[in-house]
Amino acid sequence: MPKRLVTCPVIGTGTKRDQYRAKVADYGIAFIAAMNNDPVTGAPTHTFTLAMIGAPTLAELQPAMNDPEVRVIPAARMDDPLSSFTVAQRNILRDAALQVGVDTSGYTGVTPLGTVIRDIGNAIQPGFVEDASHFDINVIPGG
Repeated sequence: MPKRLVTCPVIGTGTKRDQYRAKVADYGIAFIAAMNNDPVTGAPTHTFTLAMIGAPTLAELQPAMNDPEVRVIPAARMDDPLSSFTVAQRNILRDAALQVGVDTSGYTGVTPLGTVIRDIGNAIQPGFVEDASHFDINVIPGG
């Protein structure tokens, strides 16, 4: 099953008819997303999320991947260093990290992709990597 890591907006108004969800949920594909809600209001603590999307074929993922609000994280091994990505790909990762308040000043060309993904995921939903109900970020996202 082809799968990709993406960042996308959290949409919905929080009502029963329009629950908070990752935008990719509206594409009818398999997904799992990191999300943290405020314990008092129930509203998401961030306006976007990190999600793993999957479908039987890559063609079924294309509509979501072509959405201008869905940013596809480069398909790579989690131990690939940031220096192996293009500037545009590194900017996607940097922008996603900054959007949730991750300090990117310590990232260098040798920083592994997995470190950035873990930092983003933990900023959105603390402990998401260790929580068995979340996706295993050690997979190869393009696999």
